[in-house]
Amino acid sequence: MDEVYLREYEYEDDPQGLARRILFMVYLTSPNVTDLTIWQPFVNGAEFNDGMVEVYFNLDRRADVTMELVEFESGVVLRTWAVADPMIGSNSFSWDGTLEDGSRPFNGNYQWRITATANGYTSRPNTALMRLIY
Repeated sequence: MDEVYLREYEYEDDPQGLARRILFMVYLTSPNVTDLTIWQPFVNGAEFNDGMVEVYFNLDRRADVTMELVEFESGVVLRTWAVADPMIGSNSFSWDGTLEDGSRPFNGNYQWRITATANGYTSRPNTALMRLIY
C-alpha cells in the first residue's frame, strides 16, 4: 500500500515573496505483523490439560490486533479474539484449546490468522499452521 501523508503549511512573508515552511508531516500506513510462530505447531489434544498453546508475533507499531483460529480445509473461522494491549515488538497470545462454547476442536489442520489495524489501515493477514491430534 502506498504511504498516505498529510502536510500542513505555514506561510510567512519574506523579502523574496511568500515562503512556505512545513510544520509537520504525518505518515499513515498499514501496521505490519511479522514472525508469527506457534510454540506447538503439532499438538496432542491431551496436552491441553497441562497447559496452553503459545502464539508469538511481532508488531511494528501500536495497533488493534485480531487473532482468529480457522479450520484449514473449510476456511471457517472457529474463534476470534481481540488481543489485549499489544505492544510494539514481541507479543504472545495463549490459547487453552477451547472454542467459544468451551468444546475442543476436532482432529485436523488449523490456521492461526492475525491482523492489525491502526489509523484506519489494516495489515495483510499473517498466518501459521497447526495440526491437532487427539
